[in-house]
Amino acid sequence: MFFQTLQYILIPALLGAQILLTIILHKGDICPGQRGRIHKWLPVLILGWCVIAGIGMTYASIFAINFVPAIAIAGFYLSVKTGKTRDKGPLIVMALANGFAAASFVNLALGSGSFTQLFFAVTGPFLFGALLTHLLLTLARTRLQTFHKLLPISGVVSGIVMAVILLCQTLSIHEIFLDKMAVKLGIALGLMLLSIGLWSFHLFKQQAVKWQVLLVSSVIMAISGYYQFQLFFVM
Repeated sequence: MFFQTLQYILIPALLGAQILLTIILHKGDICPGQRGRIHKWLPVLILGWCVIAGIGMTYASIFAINFVPAIAIAGFYLSVKTGKTRDKGPLIVMALANGFAAASFVNLALGSGSFTQLFFAVTGPFLFGALLTHLLLTLARTRLQTFHKLLPISGVVSGIVMAVILLCQTLSIHEIFLDKMAVKLGIALGLMLLSIGLWSFHLFKQQAVKWQVLLVSSVIMAISGYYQFQLFFVM
């Protein structure tokens, strides 16, 4: 169950982060210093895919396919500079990594046993992925103010959608399990609201976002994701 939970949190997060970072590196109005600092944090994505593939291989060798996005991102990382640079690098390689990541995500989503499970998976990139992206952009000390505003808003909207999906899922639970699941629902929603509150706090205070706050928010969101998974897949 640990690996299944990890899949439903980490794969959407990695996919969302990869796509957004690829867009920023290709189209973003960023200075050479910011570009290099974004490159510097790409190993986080490599590590994420290696964790998915490594743990997955203890269950079935087919999960080794998740090494492909890691290898592609590593190839891109090794071909660019982590200092000041205007070189965009071979973005086709990042596109390849995104393609394999998307394939892994689609396979995950199609394995859902119900519409609520499918919606849970589909919402993931907009919730977990946006939060991971914001954390990496903040660690890279980017000055992309639009993203620093839009990513928390994405979290708020996807959080509302996730809450509705969770409530719909609770209605389908047999009354024998309802008391037990009600506690998990409260924990999942409470932690998600706390995480989103921390994530978007800088918008209300009109101050710069701090990576330490986003890191705490990410940990809380991951714990919330664990309890969300319990509601969707464990009866």
